[in-house]
Amino acid sequence: MRSRPLSIAVWFVTGVISAIAIIIVAPSQSNDATSLSMLIVPAAAAALLGGFRRLDLAVVGGIVLGVLGGLVAQIDEVALVRNFLPFLFIVVLLLWTQRKEVWDAAR
Repeated sequence: MRSRPLSIAVWFVTGVISAIAIIIVAPSQSNDATSLSMLIVPAAAAALLGGFRRLDLAVVGGIVLGVLGGLVAQIDEVALVRNFLPFLFIVVLLLWTQRKEVWDAAR
């Protein structure tokens, strides 16, 4: 099988998914470069759930992060944590995926 049509299809599909995500997210964000560049952190957290290999798990991770961010934003006492939620998500996922290596080295 030729790889050129497959690579074109992959770029097309990821471009469409990215465009849809931008259309959904852009109206809720401010228009400055700092705010828009900080969208990378939640996206990386969602992609980390998929291991940077599975799009379905990355989408699930993004939805989970969005729902958790919405729930945390409703509680005034912990609303500030909403901004740090993707970082916490990344740390927990990295610790969870590395647990086997730590336990194997301890034996």
